[in-house]
Amino acid sequence: MIGTLGGCVSARYVTYSQSGDNLVVKRKEIGEDKFVLVSTDGLEAPIYILKSENGRYQAIYLLCTHKFCDVKPAGAILVCPCHGSEYTQNGKLLKGPAEKDLATFPVTSDVDNIYIQIKS
Repeated sequence: MIGTLGGCVSARYVTYSQSGDNLVVKRKEIGEDKFVLVSTDGLEAPIYILKSENGRYQAIYLLCTHKFCDVKPAGAILVCPCHGSEYTQNGKLLKGPAEKDLATFPVTSDVDNIYIQIKS
């Protein structure tokens, strides 16, 4: 499904399965996209899966650390539409009022899948 997020940029949501404490996303679901989003029933905000130049993946929780609004992709940054906090694509804080980076999840992968550990 392709949708526009608050007028920021178009983003694609991908499906997942669950195996224990891991969300499992098929690599072929991501394809050539630089990032995709995963929405789960157990989390308040989507997970932003970022594919780096070296083929590794990061999973960033798009819940603002200021007032807990959903953060949106906006070009090369992530922006909170509620109060204007900005983050890098890796979830590092660029501009407040938030005072902390976005939360991240541990990620592993194999030839076919990306595993996002959502519980400790």
